[in-house]
Amino acid sequence: MLKKLDITNSYEDEENKLAKDGNSVIYLVKNNKVVALFGLKDVIRKETTKVIKKLKDKGLKVILLSGDNKITTEKIAESLVFDEVISEVTPKEKNNYIKKLVSEGHKVMMIGDGINDAPALTSATIGVTLKGATDIANNSSNVVIVNNNLEKIIEFINISKRTIYNVKENLFWASIYNVLMIPIATGLFKIQINPMIACIAMILSSLTVTFNALRLKKNK
Repeated sequence: MLKKLDITNSYEDEENKLAKDGNSVIYLVKNNKVVALFGLKDVIRKETTKVIKKLKDKGLKVILLSGDNKITTEKIAESLVFDEVISEVTPKEKNNYIKKLVSEGHKVMMIGDGINDAPALTSATIGVTLKGATDIANNSSNVVIVNNNLEKIIEFINISKRTIYNVKENLFWASIYNVLMIPIATGLFKIQINPMIACIAMILSSLTVTFNALRLKKNK
């Protein structure tokens, strides 16, 4: 932007120092002259390293997708083991990158909390944000972590997997009674059954599914 406005930046050395230290740089310009620089640094959450390791242990690929400049992004990524680091992307480019992954058949979880993340959160298979995020990020997400603890992402994935597994179990139990009883009811095995037994079988089917679903309450 400074180049486009033909403004000379006499603080390039200071700018590079700030960037190498992991800061995003903001310029204060007065009368077409840079008069000050502000370095804003993201604080890495203490649980981030543990969360990334657990995600990778699950066989998931972890990507840092950032709008910050390359030097700043790489500085942040030094202490965190990402599979891929992508920097200097606009909100549109973030969105396009997520769309590309989804179009290739990947299941994509996008985690973000800023205005710039909102389009990508919408395009992801699952958009996740934190309680303190911007309103537009919250509204664009499928999941909001209300206590701002990133470790809840691991719990969310675990509960989701258990839920899907439970659904498949319930489909089995809902079907198996019919699979067993219908051939008998049609006389296929030359066995006669009392209608009351059929009623009991239907009740047992419903109770089995209900109690199996209630097992999910054990997941805290």
